[in-house]
Amino acid sequence: MAAPGDVMVLNGEPYVVVNDTDSAAAAAAAAAAAASMMAASERNYCRTVCRFYTDVAVAGPVCVAGIIGSCLAFAALGLDAALSPTAAFLLRCLALSDGVLLVSWLDSFSLPALLEFIGVDESLHSAAWSTTRIMLSPLLFISQMTTVWLTALIAVWRSVGWLVGWWAGRLVWRFQHKSCH
Repeated sequence: MAAPGDVMVLNGEPYVVVNDTDSAAAAAAAAAAAASMMAASERNYCRTVCRFYTDVAVAGPVCVAGIIGSCLAFAALGLDAALSPTAAFLLRCLALSDGVLLVSWLDSFSLPALLEFIGVDESLHSAAWSTTRIMLSPLLFISQMTTVWLTALIAVWRSVGWLVGWWAGRLVWRFQHKSCH
């Protein structure tokens, strides 16, 4: 049984339990508290829906496509005989790091958003579930930084390779033209 001043919800509408001795001001304050509670619930639902669309409906398929692309790139780079071993190694490491990043993203953001949207409480899962989630969260940031640094390394490596080739070409051209005079 509800006591006077309790906020109840009936058919989706908040109401306040009052008795005849309550003042109108107390009833109005309780009604304002009930309306505030419902507004907070609506904001939470809006956050849940927005999170579902961004983390599950948009980012989820992008991550799955990226994981498939990373696996294909890793396999194809191992078969390319024309690629230097150093380039193949760096690009395969980048594909592996991207794959780990995308799997970690799915586990850290998309899966919790999906579970929240369908109404499953994550805290009810086993200790192994919680341990896995705790261990994969830092892996997301480690793989993200690995991807960034590998991309920078590959860019520097290729620009140095281009500059060395360009300078070598200029030196050969100068040598050829000086020997003719």
